[in-house]
Amino acid sequence: MAAAVREVAADVARSWTILPGVVPRRQIVQGHPTIYREASEFLGDGGGDTTVCSAASRWFAVRYRRFVGEADAYAGWVLWGCDDDAVGASVGGVAIEPVSVDPVEGALFLVDRGRFGDGSRLRLVPRHAERAVDDAGATVTWDVDAADAAFWIPATVVDALVAGGGDTPPPALLLVQGHGSLLTSLASEPSPVVVSVDSPWDVAVTTFCPLEWLDGTAPAKPWDLAASPSTRPKLTLRHGQAELPWVTWERPSPTEVVLRLSEAVADGRGLHEDYLVEEVVARATGIPTLALQWRRHANVDAYYYPGAMGCMCTASETVFRVFAPTADGVAVVLYDGPGDDASRREVPMRRIPQGCWKAIVPSSLGGTYYKLLASGADTLLFPGVEVIDPYSRCNTHHTGRGLILAPDDPAVVATVAPRPPVGPDDAVVIWELHLRDATVDPASGVVGHRGKYLGLTQRDTVLVPGAPFAADPKGMVDVSAGADAADTAKPAPAANGEADAPPVSTALAHLVEMGATAVQLLPLQDFDNNEDEAVGEYAWGYMPVHFFSPDGWYASGSRTDSTRVRELKELVSAMHEAGLRVILDVVFNHTAEDVNERNLDARFSFNGVAPRYYYRTCGNTPLSASGHRTCALTLAGAPTCGGCYSNGSGCGNEMRSEAPMARKFIIDCLRYWATEYGMDGFRFDLMGLVDVPTLTAASTALKAIDDGILLYGEPWTGGMTPMAPTYKGTQRGRGFGVFNDTFRDALRGSPFHVSSCFVLDGVCVDEVKRGIMGSVDDFADAPTEVINYVACHDNRTLYDQLWEIYRGGGEDTGADVAPPEEEPVGASAVKDIGPAPDATHLSPDAATAVATAAADAAAAATAASAAAAAASVPALLRRCAALATAIVLTAQGVPFLQLGQEFFRTKGGDHNSYISPDAVNAVRWARKAAHAAAVRFVAGLVALRRGHPEIFALPTAGLVRERLLFFETMGVPVPAGCVAYRVDGCAADVVARAAAAGASAATANEQAARWTAVLVLINPCRTAQAFALPEAEQLWVPVVAGGHAGLSPVGAPVRRQLGVAPTSLTVLRRCSAAEADAAAVDDRLAVISDPGVVPADGDCTSRYAVGLERERGAAEAAVMEENVRLRRAFLGETEAAALVAAEA
Repeated sequence: MAAAVREVAADVARSWTILPGVVPRRQIVQGHPTIYREASEFLGDGGGDTTVCSAASRWFAVRYRRFVGEADAYAGWVLWGCDDDAVGASVGGVAIEPVSVDPVEGALFLVDRGRFGDGSRLRLVPRHAERAVDDAGATVTWDVDAADAAFWIPATVVDALVAGGGDTPPPALLLVQGHGSLLTSLASEPSPVVVSVDSPWDVAVTTFCPLEWLDGTAPAKPWDLAASPSTRPKLTLRHGQAELPWVTWERPSPTEVVLRLSEAVADGRGLHEDYLVEEVVARATGIPTLALQWRRHANVDAYYYPGAMGCMCTASETVFRVFAPTADGVAVVLYDGPGDDASRREVPMRRIPQGCWKAIVPSSLGGTYYKLLASGADTLLFPGVEVIDPYSRCNTHHTGRGLILAPDDPAVVATVAPRPPVGPDDAVVIWELHLRDATVDPASGVVGHRGKYLGLTQRDTVLVPGAPFAADPKGMVDVSAGADAADTAKPAPAANGEADAPPVSTALAHLVEMGATAVQLLPLQDFDNNEDEAVGEYAWGYMPVHFFSPDGWYASGSRTDSTRVRELKELVSAMHEAGLRVILDVVFNHTAEDVNERNLDARFSFNGVAPRYYYRTCGNTPLSASGHRTCALTLAGAPTCGGCYSNGSGCGNEMRSEAPMARKFIIDCLRYWATEYGMDGFRFDLMGLVDVPTLTAASTALKAIDDGILLYGEPWTGGMTPMAPTYKGTQRGRGFGVFNDTFRDALRGSPFHVSSCFVLDGVCVDEVKRGIMGSVDDFADAPTEVINYVACHDNRTLYDQLWEIYRGGGEDTGADVAPPEEEPVGASAVKDIGPAPDATHLSPDAATAVATAAADAAAAATAASAAAAAASVPALLRRCAALATAIVLTAQGVPFLQLGQEFFRTKGGDHNSYISPDAVNAVRWARKAAHAAAVRFVAGLVALRRGHPEIFALPTAGLVRERLLFFETMGVPVPAGCVAYRVDGCAADVVARAAAAGASAATANEQAARWTAVLVLINPCRTAQAFALPEAEQLWVPVVAGGHAGLSPVGAPVRRQLGVAPTSLTVLRRCSAAEADAAAVDDRLAVISDPGVVPADGDCTSRYAVGLERERGAAEAAVMEENVRLRRAFLGETEAAALVAAEA
């Protein structure tokens, strides 16, 4: 035993002789970097390095006391010691066995400092040797100094203790289970008791050791929860002269007693957040009299405040609340004006529960400006730095001040028009746009408010032909007040040159014309910009700063009042009144705050009140979901620095959505925009960085407001992140959706290093089929969880993307090259996406043959010469773009289009235009007139989808699998590289919808018969392809073919086989019995005629006339008799008798 705890001096100070007789002897000490000439220099008897432990100060004792454990609470426990300065100290060290154990006083350990380097800095860790479990809370690092001399133990005493002798225990330092301080006694703990309030009815008395140890009534054995003392704690609570009665108590842990207050306290309200708990004192035997305080947690993630945050202003008072858990003081700083410093004044805030602070001003402060000022011992709260309240509803600027909105402010009083109704079976079609980009073009016809909130409120805007696109040298259009006052909405000439053609709608009117049901607006929340019209880089709003305030850049009036709030409400109202729901793009994955915490110019809100809380750092997220270390500044095994910010967004930081108050912030914000502004959905930028529980909770909260509110986002990240990303598949059954980039890349190629795609090359057929199925056999529980798209604001437009792949030989070259343009002229605009074969008045079989022949002829003409092929590149790109859009609009899932996609929007090949100016990003409305046929085609597809959601917008995976069948599964061959499928309808749904629209029963039944099934034939090849049709004798009516689309037929019925034109999509519906009869009549009329018959309906044909019936129908016979009577009356009796004889 002696050898285990005490080493001879020779083991501590060794001598090495280097070349005896030549070099004098030198001394080195284990773990110490100095070489000594004599042993006296480190043995402490006359100078030298005084940090090295001397023989007289080598030994000391540590007593370790536990209060939770088995009957023998100290069995297996050792004290692990190591030199805290040594490299690899965390894995080195020595296990020290106790020399004695007392069930009350604990285990006594003798520690030899000489075993740990120079003995000046030691780490002591209570450890259970067999379980390899540390008492991490009691781990201490001890910097030895002269003041500790009272605890040195002479070697003779050590020997006696080791030998089992010694009547008087030596003085010992004290370690208490779970407490990270090395004490000289229980009484030396500076804060032995904390009395805190957890809830209105609970007061917690928390000690660093069992309360009985402090008041002298400690049990003889370690504290046991099952056998906790049943004696009522001797604790009283007083507020001034009044005692606060408590009725029951609990003992949740050995170091905590919770008192349950009487229901009579504070008139039945208990210790509510406005109760002055700091004036209440607690008294008990053995502890000092202490004032109550709201519970403070070392772990800030233990806080959660469920109440309202931010500023709430009424006619009689103004209330402020802010979450600042590490602050020791917070003040509201008030100003009378947006730039007035002379009126500055502070209103101190009181700490309230859950790390929050509150101030109540007994008057309305509407129209006053404010900021927040937090201070305290937290070194990350820089003195004097004022920030905007994270919950501020209206700001003057992202670096300005918050405006307190009075209850009678016109912006507050204004309400938003009701949401357009959305039924469970309605087909959602989303158009995405940026507020400025949509109306900044002078040709848009928007007057006075181009690029502004109010620009999208104008209902009847039309194209202004020839309006010059005047931009400054930075490419920005002047939309300041009065700059576009001279604009007038003049009708544009029709696309085909006809003078009587209707004007070309733009902006909001265009969205209504296209049949959109929802509009997704790029971010509008206050973002990092200087709101200067001359600045071209505005990043589309994707560098957010303040999430509750609209950005002032889009306001037409003052930017220092509530104009932005009022005008945004007007925008949403205008869209609601037009039948459009509004979806807001939100950026909860990062903010514009600088990770350089000393850049106070970029400390906007979060880090000014709760430093690092709202962001993922190596301090609060030390390991990634995959297990790698997130700290870049310290070595593995060492504590993290706490200041390394994660950057999975690629923008400098990540919002820590999983933190309780960050999750609350996100959900509060979504609720606010859904209720105050009437937003109907939210698109999450980089949703992969927002944790699944937060998204699930957000969906639940929003559905409680309106079941039709949508929630979806990008299921990827912008870089490495420590959290488990929200990828495709994690959304299953949780109430939110995801973008389908797999379908996107298959159809038109990935923006990153793709070599081919479906619409250009006929590849990725399996991926396309999964996308058509709504990905229910891939990553989704239902097609409603999937957002299908081929273009959005990011990366190239669809047209530019296809050109980039085409010109690069199938690879994304990364360069920005504008696509070639071939603007259609006059009626040739129809050729944008291919002419329809003329099969009118042909038999079904003849129509099929003619359509196939026409498609083959068109393909042959296209390949006539190399020159013709080169000239057809723009036409090919348009056909490919139209095909990709058509596939999205006929696939299961939620279709999503970028504004301008329908008329082949181009940004000149720009691959990432988020910082590009108006000259690149503006929607050029003249292209709509130039590509009118393509616009009508897309509008027709939308009408088809919305007209028959029971076919094109199935709500469940079960219905998709039941009703959608690919031709191969039906035994029908499909041309190579092509896709064909049938979707069965639901007659009951069609009848119900027709009846609700006021149709008669006969009309409703006829509609149901026509839409019992549809066929979708997709040909991505550059030559026509012949598709065999299922049910050989069944007639099918084309409703989408050759660039024409809608609910009405675009050709004659066909059967057995159909030729589909190159790079196109055809949709056919089932032919009803009535239509089949009419088709049969037309078929016979091709070879039979009976001009002598005039049937009852006024037509010159009838089933009897063409030989389909043996006898005339009753109505037709009656007409025939009347004709005979009139003829006889006209001819007279003699001629009539001759006619009868002749007929006989």
